[in-house]
Amino acid sequence: MNSNNIYSAPAAELEQEANPKAGTGLKAIAILLSLPICLLNFSIQFSKLGIAGGIGGAFGSIIPALVVVALLQIFKRFRNSKSRWKIFAWSQVVFLVGTINSLYLSTLGQ
Repeated sequence: MNSNNIYSAPAAELEQEANPKAGTGLKAIAILLSLPICLLNFSIQFSKLGIAGGIGGAFGSIIPALVVVALLQIFKRFRNSKSRWKIFAWSQVVFLVGTINSLYLSTLGQ
């Protein structure tokens, strides 16, 4: 079509908005939020159950966030890379607060 036609839409802008990609900053934030949760849960479970419990505690902190991401794939607006990383990062923030609260409560009981 002619570029001066009022009925033509710029194709490049439509393709970029249809499938947004997650930036490296968002990925780094999500991963950096995951590390202290894994380390805290590892140390809590390691002190109670040993090395096997520690490894389970570390992986057990990531799996619920992945389940949340998987459940939200039901909705169409969450089916892109950027939304997945945002959901993972926010769920890690919630789990970090929960882990810190659990650690605080366990120190009060001792």
